[in-house]
Amino acid sequence: MRALILWIAYQAFWFACVMGAEHGWLWSSPLALACFIALRFIIGTRTRWREDLLHMLTVGALGFLVDSSFAATGLMSYAAPWPSAALAPLWIVMIWLAFALTLRDGLGFLHERPLLAGILGAVGAPLSYLGAARGFGAVKFPLGEGAALAALALAWFIALPAAFMLMRLSPLPARLHARHLPGAH
Repeated sequence: MRALILWIAYQAFWFACVMGAEHGWLWSSPLALACFIALRFIIGTRTRWREDLLHMLTVGALGFLVDSSFAATGLMSYAAPWPSAALAPLWIVMIWLAFALTLRDGLGFLHERPLLAGILGAVGAPLSYLGAARGFGAVKFPLGEGAALAALALAWFIALPAAFMLMRLSPLPARLHARHLPGAH
């Protein structure tokens, strides 16, 4: 039940970020992230907050690099492009930060399945970006939808397994990894 509540909360968070970007509300994604984190803390395990913070920062950095590369190459342009049109905007980085919190709970079954993680990332992420583009105008594909979606599929085929790998490589004590991440002894 907890995983379902978190999944629904993540979807609501995503909508808040994308709709905020559509309207140019820079405040909406940080506020939505704070609410999502609070909910996760309330219904989640409170003892792993340091681990969650580290995962958020590493996956957030990965996401910043991925989406900044799309912005810099012109494959994508983003609504509310703060701080710069050549970088990943704040709202999409907030989405990556919240996404990091779903890796253990909602997507935990992918920890030891990098190929499946890559395939799901390659399918799910382009659909998410396409939804943000067509439903809200929060993302545009200046060089064409096909090229952007293919690049997204390739990036997420690599990025989702990499996010799980980053979780395993974090400098937390081995006993925490063994207890919380399957196969990360």
